[in-house]
Amino acid sequence: MRIRYLDAGQMRESATPRERLVSFKEAIVKVEIDRAEVLHDEISRLEQERDQLKAEGAIASTGCWIETGVVDGRQFRQVWWRSKQAMFPSKRVSGEWVKTCYIGEEGGVEHQEAIAARDRRNRLKWVDRRLSKLMEKI
Repeated sequence: MRIRYLDAGQMRESATPRERLVSFKEAIVKVEIDRAEVLHDEISRLEQERDQLKAEGAIASTGCWIETGVVDGRQFRQVWWRSKQAMFPSKRVSGEWVKTCYIGEEGGVEHQEAIAARDRRNRLKWVDRRLSKLMEKI
């Protein structure tokens, strides 16, 4: 059987065996099944990535960021966690919460760990948003 189809504005013919032809309804069902498989594969990949991010290390709290600055009398830049709300335990008064938390020297190990924790938080937020959008499509 010869089938005619339009390809890039030109009519072409193809010899296709009759047993390979499917009805329009069957083709739609096949496309829907393929779409569902792709969605489930993407969801499982994102869930694995989420689990991996959680296993890699600490994740920064939501609503905080990293700031750097020079302190008088110091020869290096220092780094702090900052937030709009008091969320860090105070080192001076027990039971009290503060808006800043000292990390250490800029470029130091503690600073690199804080950057990694912030990046994990941001990536985890992206993964969670993507997962929720994919779940809506199912």
